[in-house]
Amino acid sequence: MIKQGIIVKGFGNFYFVRTEENQTFRCSVKGKMRLNNDDQHNPVAIGDNVVFEILENAEDGSISEVLPRKNKLSRPANYYTEREQVIVANIDQIVVVVSLKSPNFKFGVLDRILIVAEREELNAVICLNKVDLLSPKERKEFERIREIYSSIGYQTIFTSPFTKEGIEELREVLKNKVSTFTGQSGVGKSSLLNALQPGLKLKTTEVSEANEKGKHTTVHSEFYELNFGGFIADTPGIREFGLWGINKENLGTVFREFADFVLECKFSNCKHVTEPKCKILEALEKGKISKERYKSYVNILESV
Repeated sequence: MIKQGIIVKGFGNFYFVRTEENQTFRCSVKGKMRLNNDDQHNPVAIGDNVVFEILENAEDGSISEVLPRKNKLSRPANYYTEREQVIVANIDQIVVVVSLKSPNFKFGVLDRILIVAEREELNAVICLNKVDLLSPKERKEFERIREIYSSIGYQTIFTSPFTKEGIEELREVLKNKVSTFTGQSGVGKSSLLNALQPGLKLKTTEVSEANEKGKHTTVHSEFYELNFGGFIADTPGIREFGLWGINKENLGTVFREFADFVLECKFSNCKHVTEPKCKILEALEKGKISKERYKSYVNILESV
């Protein structure tokens, strides 16, 4: 029997597909699909709408087709830079979770994920987590950083799963939407989910004090239904976030504060670094573009 459904969980080589009748089948991917997707690390991902065949035992299935995606969150696969790894598909928004302390805040990781959101025309919400660990002086500095992102149109929320600061605001952001949490390992995604949805009891671990790196407490990708409405995809934390489909020519188009200036540069192939009559550099000089975001742009430009 041929059915359609949505992938709600990926674990190893198996994907759990839920149908409109609310039945869930454990499915594998047909070998033909893998052979026909040489440029992709994984031919399917959670959030994909798929066609599958129910096998004889009536509990398992075999996925034969992925229906067209409206969007995706992806990056280069870990060891195959020319192959795409799709993390999650068909979502309404990305919630980028960054830690303010333990591990320390990094502009680069946040900006890389925002670039992917801009490329896919996805709404992105920034969650500045672990605010409870900050001293008053540190909090004042992060208020300034929050303003950098708020001023260019990103909703930015201070959160703490322990003091519950920002939790109600985050619930309103997630309500009745299909969202995904993404961010580095150790930033507190699982702790936030436990605070948002009591009863999940997701596993959490401490960040190493030696290298400030978190462990991958989430080892698979899964959608969770929220009792206040909506779904949230929890995905394994990332150590580095490579950029798929971004090059030196189009990088400037996915920094949203560049949009008002980038088309006015003297040269159409301007990289906005040393070129004369560059409107981005002029805007930077006038304080219309933050030094932190511009520095992040230059660092990413050198790496792509």
